[in-house]
Amino acid sequence: MLAYVFWHERRADADDAAYRADLAEFHRRLSATAPPGFAGSRTFAVETLPWREDGGAVFEDWYLLSGSGELDRLDEIAVSGDRSAPHDRLAGAVAWGSGGLYRLRTGAPLGDQTAAQWFAKPAAMRYAELDAIVAAAVSPEHAVWQRQMVLGPGPEFCIAGPRTVTLPAKLAARAVRRRIVAGGEQQVAGTTAGRLLMREHCLACAAALPWDADALICSFECTYCTSCAGAMKNVCRDCGGELVRRPRRVR
Repeated sequence: MLAYVFWHERRADADDAAYRADLAEFHRRLSATAPPGFAGSRTFAVETLPWREDGGAVFEDWYLLSGSGELDRLDEIAVSGDRSAPHDRLAGAVAWGSGGLYRLRTGAPLGDQTAAQWFAKPAAMRYAELDAIVAAAVSPEHAVWQRQMVLGPGPEFCIAGPRTVTLPAKLAARAVRRRIVAGGEQQVAGTTAGRLLMREHCLACAAALPWDADALICSFECTYCTSCAGAMKNVCRDCGGELVRRPRRVR
């Protein structure tokens, strides 16, 4: 599996709520007309860029594809049909953008990916040694991604999952906390396609929300704990939609 990753920042004079709403609408429409080989997409709000100490808060898009042949098709459908309107509004509101291409080495790319650690292989370290270090640190919940063909400014490796893992200091891993703000619809076999997406953490405070926990969701399946939903007066902070109680799932 490949991931096209796109970092972008909203222009200072562009409306934040409208920008987030267009992101949610774009991902929804993309998922509804997903081409073969498209495995899902999502946008995270990230606290900083993974390659710059002085980088501020930005958005980080992930588009999951079965192979490189699907990149051209994704490029075509993103700007056509009913995707063009939200795409064009977003393009007009972007201050800057930068992309990268990553290949999945191990793990599960479609679960909770709100914690990311970015790092590069030290020059004196062999890939076999690095692989052993990473394998000992991650769980099946984590995805390990590697940059392809030195495309993009991002570091060579990314470990993404529900929590950070312990890595040796010599890797100088940069931890970035991410919050999903749009997308998350999954298209590949064995995922939650056709069923309610049961997010396992509150999008506001990151509290754990197992499937049988009390939680509230909007129509885009943004998910919040009862405390955060109450503080927002049961109105989703990302899309402005009503928050209602999520049904429990026992298995």
